[in-house]
Amino acid sequence: SLLERIVKASSNEGDLVADFFVGSGTTAAVAEKLGRKWIATDLGKFAIHTTRKRLIGAQRELKASGKPFRAFEVLNLGRYERQAYL
Repeated sequence: SLLERIVKASSNEGDLVADFFVGSGTTAAVAEKLGRKWIATDLGKFAIHTTRKRLIGAQRELKASGKPFRAFEVLNLGRYERQAYL
């Protein structure tokens, strides 16, 4: 996939990949499969739910093929406050 080529070209195994607008979690799943550490964030509940499901699927694939994978946490960092500066 395109993201797999991008992650391989721009990082090494064990490096950190960050995606601050995670959407469906493709970048985090690719990073996990390629042995990268990752941080993924999003404000949308649907995006977080979709990403969680995708990462669980990626972990199952890795486990079935005997490859290592890391546990992950889903954290709610609370509401943030938008402030307009006039």
